[in-house]
Amino acid sequence: GPTVYALTAEIDKSEAFSGIENLQRLVLILALVVAVVMLALAFLIANVVTRPILSLTQSSIGIAAGDLGQEIQVASDDELGVLSENFNQMRLSIRAKIEEIEENREALRKANETLEQRVEERTEELADAYGQISSSIEYASNIQRVLLPTDETRAEALGEHFIAWEPKDVVGGDFYWIREWGGGRLLAVGDCTGHGVPGAFMTLIATAALNRSLRETPARQLDALMTCMNVRIKTVLGGGGESSTMADDGMEMGMIYLPDDEPVAYFCGAGFSVFAKRAGEVTEHKGYRHGIGFNSIPLDQSYNIIKLDRPEFDGLYLASDGVFDQTGGDKGHGYGKRRFKEAIVAADGQGFDTQKSTMLKALKDYQGAHPRRDDITIIGFK
Repeated sequence: GPTVYALTAEIDKSEAFSGIENLQRLVLILALVVAVVMLALAFLIANVVTRPILSLTQSSIGIAAGDLGQEIQVASDDELGVLSENFNQMRLSIRAKIEEIEENREALRKANETLEQRVEERTEELADAYGQISSSIEYASNIQRVLLPTDETRAEALGEHFIAWEPKDVVGGDFYWIREWGGGRLLAVGDCTGHGVPGAFMTLIATAALNRSLRETPARQLDALMTCMNVRIKTVLGGGGESSTMADDGMEMGMIYLPDDEPVAYFCGAGFSVFAKRAGEVTEHKGYRHGIGFNSIPLDQSYNIIKLDRPEFDGLYLASDGVFDQTGGDKGHGYGKRRFKEAIVAADGQGFDTQKSTMLKALKDYQGAHPRRDDITIIGFK
């Protein structure tokens, strides 16, 4: 058969695996080198990326806590460096705004302190001025009341009577006046334009004009006395000429003359009426429809006289416009003359002191919550 040949060789085991061992050592060395390189890269990344981010994080925490003094160090020109620089600018802007706000707050606080001090000073000044004005007005009120007839003068002139005189303010523009004249007694009631201090000044002018007119007018000529009063008021107020530029001031006035030798009462009115009560009925007797002293009233204006027989009446009553014009009721209408006459009838049979209370209560009940509009004066006598 065929011949088979075989070649055999013998090699040592360590020599046979020496190459593999060398390869394993090489791979291990390479792995170690790669690990070292990776660690180095990781360390580098930590230094280059992580630390700035951590610094930004810590700074943001500090800013959130109110610490704006921290400064972030910019170590590169890359995106992280730009971010760090922007963060620093933001921190500086915030701090500048806060400082500005604090400055404004301090300025506002000082301004408020100054304003409060000025307000306090002005308040004290106003309080002092108000006190002086109030004292002056109170003193003026005392003077105005002193100029009114005394209780004794009123009782001697009018007998049984009542007088309700209530200024809207401390002083007012209503007044009443009583004098002996021509063997009798003269009662005048005036309602000057305005109320308060201006009205009070007008009452002084009117009182002075009445006193002078009384000396210049023949006794018992009531109509001539009213004409003289018109001239005096227009002259004092500067309205006596045709080209006058005076304010249109004046007054409404009612006068009643009671002669001692006649059982009659003479009435002369300028914008005033007298109300006469008889057997539970009230009759209005009207004077001239306009007042005195106003621009539209001529200097030589004449006035009519109404003669009333006293034995026929239970009482005579005068009232200023403040009574009739007082608003009240559900619709806010004026009190009016009809309600005034009803109040007189309601008080029929009462003494005059009681009549005063009854009539004032009727007026104030009607007024209700409505504010007082003007001074009021009501005079009633038997």
